[in-house]
Amino acid sequence: MSVLGTPWVAAAVARVMQGLAAVTLDMVARRRGMTVPEFAGNTDDITIPTSIAPARAVVYRPAGQDPCPPVHVNFHGGGFVMWGVRLDDPLCRYLAAEAEVVVVNVDYMVAPQHPFPAPPRQAFEVVRWVAEHGTEHGWDGGGQGPPDVRGDRPPRQASHAALHTGP
Repeated sequence: MSVLGTPWVAAAVARVMQGLAAVTLDMVARRRGMTVPEFAGNTDDITIPTSIAPARAVVYRPAGQDPCPPVHVNFHGGGFVMWGVRLDDPLCRYLAAEAEVVVVNVDYMVAPQHPFPAPPRQAFEVVRWVAEHGTEHGWDGGGQGPPDVRGDRPPRQASHAALHTGP
């Protein structure tokens, strides 16, 4: 067994990696010369209730006139261990503007602060909530088909379960 198989070692390594990623992201964001094209549209912060903990999310709305556009749920990469919702901001803005979809960019709970199975369970509950509450938030939660979901393999599996098979 690897030393990373020891729970307290794995938790300590994950926390160090989370801290380093946050510092690196802030350093990169402060660099001069790094620009991302601006895309028309609006953003709103929402909180999605789940049994694990409330999930913060940023909703990107297209500038188009569609009264109930399709929805795309985005889960940042990181294997349920790394934070990274800010890294996907340019992608989410682009998708909302160019694909004319509402993008829900989810800041889900990560391990070791919330050990397995909490993160995939929360992803499951977020996708189900997005599908069930679309009309009250101005997106098509399932009338034209289920929400589109992007993310690394674990969030995709959780979203598939939310829409097709259950937890």
